[in-house]
Amino acid sequence: MITLTVGRPRLTLGLDEHQRVDHGTHVRLHGELPGITADDLVVLTELGALRGRGAPGSPSPASSGP
Repeated sequence: MITLTVGRPRLTLGLDEHQRVDHGTHVRLHGELPGITADDLVVLTELGALRGRGAPGSPSPASSGP
């Protein structure tokens, strides 16, 4: 398999050497996830200004009517 990237690969990191990236390989390639609290996750989500529920044009919960 040939993997092309623009810049340093992130999402496809390891696919040039592994046909499948299981959890152990993923941890070796990317490292362990940082330990964050639920409150930290909420703050990160708010900073990302996420809206809607994933579908294009979906109203965000804040703008939805009753």
